[in-house]
Amino acid sequence: MHFASNLVGILQKMCLTHSATSETRTLALDIMDLFLKWHEMLGPAAATSNGPGLDEACEASETMAVDSGTTTSIAIHSGNGNGSSASPPPLVSDLMTEARRETIVGLLLRMLCLVFDFALKSNLGPRALDLLTRYLDATKWPAMHLRLTFFERSVQQIESQGMNQQLVLHILTVLSTVTTQMQAVWFEEYYGVLVGIIRKCITVDNGQVQKILAVMLRRLYSQAADNERLTNSGVVADLRTHTEALIGKNLQDNTNIFGTLLILDAVGEYTGEQFANYIPHLMKLVLRCIKDHNSHAAATAAAAAAAAAAASHASPASAGPAAATLQPSGSSVSVATMASSDSASGLAARPGNSAADIIGIVSTNRHLPLTVDALVKGETPLDILLMLVILLRNNISRLGDQRRSFLTHVIQLIERSSDPALLHVVLAIVREWVLDPQDAFPTIKEKAMLMSSMMSFVHGSASANDNASRVGARAAASAAAAAATTTTAAAATGLSLAGSGAGSSQIDLFGLLEQKYLSLVLEVYNDSRFTRSEMTMRLEQAFLSGMQCEDAEMRGRFLETFDGNMPASVVVRLNYLLETQNWESVSSTFWLQQCLPLLFASTHQRASLKSFVSSRLAAQAAAVVVARRASSDQGRWHRSGNDHDIDMDMDISMDVDVKPSATNQDKTADLGMSSVGGYGGHS
Repeated sequence: MHFASNLVGILQKMCLTHSATSETRTLALDIMDLFLKWHEMLGPAAATSNGPGLDEACEASETMAVDSGTTTSIAIHSGNGNGSSASPPPLVSDLMTEARRETIVGLLLRMLCLVFDFALKSNLGPRALDLLTRYLDATKWPAMHLRLTFFERSVQQIESQGMNQQLVLHILTVLSTVTTQMQAVWFEEYYGVLVGIIRKCITVDNGQVQKILAVMLRRLYSQAADNERLTNSGVVADLRTHTEALIGKNLQDNTNIFGTLLILDAVGEYTGEQFANYIPHLMKLVLRCIKDHNSHAAATAAAAAAAAAAASHASPASAGPAAATLQPSGSSVSVATMASSDSASGLAARPGNSAADIIGIVSTNRHLPLTVDALVKGETPLDILLMLVILLRNNISRLGDQRRSFLTHVIQLIERSSDPALLHVVLAIVREWVLDPQDAFPTIKEKAMLMSSMMSFVHGSASANDNASRVGARAAASAAAAAATTTTAAAATGLSLAGSGAGSSQIDLFGLLEQKYLSLVLEVYNDSRFTRSEMTMRLEQAFLSGMQCEDAEMRGRFLETFDGNMPASVVVRLNYLLETQNWESVSSTFWLQQCLPLLFASTHQRASLKSFVSSRLAAQAAAVVVARRASSDQGRWHRSGNDHDIDMDMDISMDVDVKPSATNQDKTADLGMSSVGGYGGHS
């Protein structure tokens, strides 16, 4: 292992001396990477006495040429020929000792924190940071006790130069990489140093800087909450006082809102009663953001319509290949190239997560928590609005009297917004409140109010038609999809599109929103917790609309739910559907079409038709025949010119009681409808 020691010894000269060049530093990084590869190759082999792959790993690293031209060999002895195994030397521990690993990590930190030309002006900085991450990986290496001397010196140097944002971002990125792999004992020792660095950098108005600071603050607050000695220390109290004062000042002055919301989202759960002081400022901010968002809806829809019109006249050559498809869980709609649908839905291109990214996050995994880190990647007004909605949703039990105002603002977004990404996030939040409540709030009445307001998602409903901007955006999306289908078909050259046809290369994001909402309505009606509740009473119109959904699969699911909650008797069904059920909300449609499948479902589909004649009916029919024959004979033998009328009191009743039996009446009462599906509490 003398050769390994020599390699580590010359790394410092190759990296940190005045004669170090880009080529020597590149070679130094190659050597550091080589050590990791050797470690990965020899690690599994050394774990067994004579395991497979040992000889290959040793042969691959047996010899290496050095600058002097000499060759150093690493001798490895494996098992002998008679099957007995000799104890191999501790290859891994000899190759990568803790001292060598600490030396390499120290060199990487000095290059990243002190040699700014290397870190920022060359393409070697990201590679060095990746190597540092791999050398500190707590899942593969023992914990390392690192000092923060390099970071303190770097921050002091940057502060003296005016807190350059690029340098601050770089230093915090490296520091975040280090703190991610450190243990609780390390945090307790260097807590004060970390707080000092954060206090100097927290005033930098840069979104990326604020994101890193938010992550580090969450980690510091969490460590303090789990450590009683830290909780009672003055440094923690100083950090909280400084952070909370900064949040309040920025919210009041309306400055650095993006970074302030990031920090508040990170430390909000640890602020206690102090959070109540932020609520009035947050409510004013969310109201202003919603007004700005909705005020631009009409202009955005008009721009989308113009873009769709232009796309419809585009040449076939402009049609690009379709992207891969995404199938959301629990939905029958495949999302294909949602990124290309952003412009068709009235969305301008924005940095960070696109509408497709956001919708994919909330669609592919319903159990994935909706967090700011996952959904917010840019610094646009929409990102700020998303942060506000998620932040207030996470703290809804602490809003007090302002909770009703917040839910009113959410309903305004539901009814007026034309941004599908935002609406998908709101739907995911409401779904979580309804089906997986973590708190007593919102109340069942407030949830029912939110769910009923989402009828505006259903195409063709009165509330949907009232939203001109959304109608325009949806029409633009449909036009863009049709144009894409036409141009793709015209330019078809054997290209295999995602899905079953060219039309699947575009997706109506509002149509997907409608599908997800109707699926949620079905889940509510199939959940026994909501039987005869205000929720099902409010959602009657949505259920009836689902029975008329254009999608055959979704329509069948609604009819199946309705059918499964009605008695099989055709008499009861006919009486209920035509007399009891209130069809007023869909009176403008041919709603009898939805009644017929429910009536046919009460029949025996495999039973054969058989003639049926009761004995009483046969006797009455025979009497009629005899009477008519007698009348005919009298007319033939006694033609006196007078007709003899035969007055017969015939009772040809089938003896069928058309009134529901007591059992059926009880079942009808159990249905408790006019709310469909047997869930409503009103008659």
